Amino acid sequence: MLNITAAEGKLVEKLLASKYEREVLREYVRVLEAGNDTQRAGLLRLIDQAMQPDADASESGVRMREAREALSGAEADWAALVGAQIVVESAETESLHHLSRWLTLALPALDVEWELGDAPVEHGTTRYFGDPDLPADMPWPTLADCTKGFKVSADEIDFRSQCRFVCQIALDDLAQLPGFAHLMGLGMLSVFSFGEAERFGISEVCVKWIRKETDLARRAHPDLDEFNQRLPDRKVRLKPNISLPEEYEGPWSADLEVGDGCEPPDSPASRFGLLGHTRATTGDDPSPGKDWQRLFSLPVDEDEVVWHTVAIRNSDLQRGELDQWRAVWVDMDG
Repeated sequence: MLNITAAEGKLVEKLLASKYEREVLREYVRVLEAGNDTQRAGLLRLIDQAMQPDADASESGVRMREAREALSGAEADWAALVGAQIVVESAETESLHHLSRWLTLALPALDVEWELGDAPVEHGTTRYFGDPDLPADMPWPTLADCTKGFKVSADEIDFRSQCRFVCQIALDDLAQLPGFAHLMGLGMLSVFSFGEAERFGISEVCVKWIRKETDLARRAHPDLDEFNQRLPDRKVRLKPNISLPEEYEGPWSADLEVGDGCEPPDSPASRFGLLGHTRATTGDDPSPGKDWQRLFSLPVDEDEVVWHTVAIRNSDLQRGELDQWRAVWVDMDG
């Protein structure tokens, strides 16, 4: 997990918000050097040098890769967040002259990683599968509460069918990390899904936004069929990263087209994660527009075969109106 002070977190936010403005980058270097953190300061200096018009791609690529590989653990997480991978790939593909362009499009994101193990016992904490924490007056979500992307009618399937609990995301957990302070105090997202594979081959998603002041109680998962049954708890790790848009028939295609044969680096962010740019699936970028970003892309089964992408408009996210989400894609083949 990223391990930096609150003051340094504000510097990271300032760097990302400025789109890697040179003076902000150098301010960050000076702060690290004043704290004798020469290794991380050196990596930021290399990013600064790589962004200059006369940068040597071969030399920059080698030095950046060496500097990044010298970091491990929390420092490696930090390197990902400040864009080290984007710089390395740009150097190795001889597209450093477009680096400033790529970094201008970058958005902070969070990778979601899980492993088997008991989830936190405290109510309202981030957890994957198991049993959710819900308000006492909230009915267990059903297919009727879900998106209707597959256009199956109520005559064909019982819309009262109950959903699987997928995960809950405590937004205060995210707000502790650079780039996400605006999520503080917004409560929790609780994600459910409904799957049916025998007749229709569908998967729908339901997102409940639960305000912070709401009293929560652990709710036992109902006994459901194999496609919606309770799954064992997973431990969740939120890993800060940075994301780039992808060029596959999405709203950013024109911004990524540079006309000299150079292609943008792959987005460092994982396909499973929170916020940042959406990830292209089956060839296309599912984002509704440039003023949108993903709310999450998450699997709803333990084998990670079925996963949903849900997006939100940037202005709604900044205002904390998290009930304005839109399901934009479901991938059903992993």
